Amino acid sequence: MWSAAPIAGQGLVPGMTGTQQVCGKDRIEHIEETMSDRILKPRDEGGWKLAVPGVAHVDHYFGTRAEGVAHAKDAMRGEGGGELWIHDSQDAIVETISVTTEQE
Repeated sequence: MWSAAPIAGQGLVPGMTGTQQVCGKDRIEHIEETMSDRILKPRDEGGWKLAVPGVAHVDHYFGTRAEGVAHAKDAMRGEGGGELWIHDSQDAIVETISVTTEQE
């Protein structure tokens, strides 16, 4: 599944497909969301929310970022690997962790 949603408040570049998003001013990245990918975001109420892109009602909640990262890595390893996108409180991606089936 390809996402056409802008990243961190950026819009789509005219003439490009939804798979090509602007990250910064001069850099273009191609992001493919798969079922094994995860998004980790801080919650306004405190703690962290872990979600599967494009899937409703599959959210998990954690007290700390480290707990959320550990859970996401375990789940993604079991699904053949994927990308973990960690957001800040303004919803900008601040870190991307690539997970393989190998133990890290």
